[in-house]
Amino acid sequence: MEQGETKTINLTINIDDDAIVGDNDIIVRGASEDNPSVNDTGTVKVSVNKQFKVDVIVSSQSGDPGSIITYDVRFQNEGTGTDTFSVTIDDYPEGWAVDPVSFQVENVEAGGEEIVKLNVSIRSGENNKAFTINLTASSDEAKSETPAKYVNTTVSIITIVNQEYWIEFDLDDPGDINVDATVGIPTSVSFDVVNKGTGDDVVSLTATSPEGWTSVSFSSNYVSITEGGQEAVSLFITVPEDTADQVYDIIVTGVSDCDTCDAEGAKSNYELTFKIDVTLARGV
Repeated sequence: MEQGETKTINLTINIDDDAIVGDNDIIVRGASEDNPSVNDTGTVKVSVNKQFKVDVIVSSQSGDPGSIITYDVRFQNEGTGTDTFSVTIDDYPEGWAVDPVSFQVENVEAGGEEIVKLNVSIRSGENNKAFTINLTASSDEAKSETPAKYVNTTVSIITIVNQEYWIEFDLDDPGDINVDATVGIPTSVSFDVVNKGTGDDVVSLTATSPEGWTSVSFSSNYVSITEGGQEAVSLFITVPEDTADQVYDIIVTGVSDCDTCDAEGAKSNYELTFKIDVTLARGV
């Protein structure tokens, strides 16, 4: 440099991700190459601002109509200081319930995490498909800055509703449960298999009849039924010879097409008992 000359030098500073929030001093020293004893120092002050960031992590789940699912929602503080997050939940399906719908996750340290349990109630009879619930977490510390900052994260909580299996049998006339039969002469009775579930179904039919009654069958042992539909089925009966003149039970059972559909008391299975009033053949 010439005598009396002044030059401006740009100093580039890279701030580490884990830098401490606040003011930091950087000492700059200059010395003459010709005479190192001639030197001077200066101080550059660098202010590291507080960072605000919240991550929300939640996994999708599945559940049955009418059930309650509990989600573990993880709130992670990715900022540089302790923070409190205000959480709101909206835009969930009609007829559903969410608890809680608004709350605070308080005093989460930088790099820390808190887990909040969220209960989601699925409406009875809900369609079997995926639904979303929006959750938004906002930084309270960011709002308290001057000027205020608005830092938030929104995630979609996904709930997959399982198909509800629900069947019933229906008779045109309740009196059809009583069937008159003559030994050796084929007879039949009809009933409807009704699908009250939330998807298409295939219902398997079985009949439990008195010992030795081998001529008991259905028009179809498997019935395909669309959602909300019904299908007519006939039960064919031929009472074997040497059967006594009295009333016998034939129990008809229907079971939906799912792994747990035969569980006791489940809506996915149904029983109906026909009363077979046997009379002897003519001439006996």
